[in-house]
Amino acid sequence: FFESKSAEGGDGNLSGIVVGESDNMGVGVGTWSAGQGTKKPIPLMFDEALFIVEGSLDIESNGVTHHVKQGECAHISAGSLLNFSSKEGCRLVWVTSPPTWKSMEFAWEAGLIK
Repeated sequence: FFESKSAEGGDGNLSGIVVGESDNMGVGVGTWSAGQGTKKPIPLMFDEALFIVEGSLDIESNGVTHHVKQGECAHISAGSLLNFSSKEGCRLVWVTSPPTWKSMEFAWEAGLIK
């Protein structure tokens, strides 16, 4: 159910499953391996809530790092510039509202965000 997938070179988490994709909300699950993190900041184009199911995740948002551990939830506002990392690894559930994760993938592929 939680399968670890990372971009080539270990650049962060790519969610293994997307559930209920719609025009209003995206929902998915993901896994970060121990020591995995983003290589560069990610601009967030939507509001996002992350619930840590297992382990912990460090979320650097606009220069401030928040350590979110098992059983905790983090809300991140649209417009934030993010870096993610996990020393021990984690499993998480995420919810985005609007636009959906699919919209971000389209923008990334179209070169609208880097």
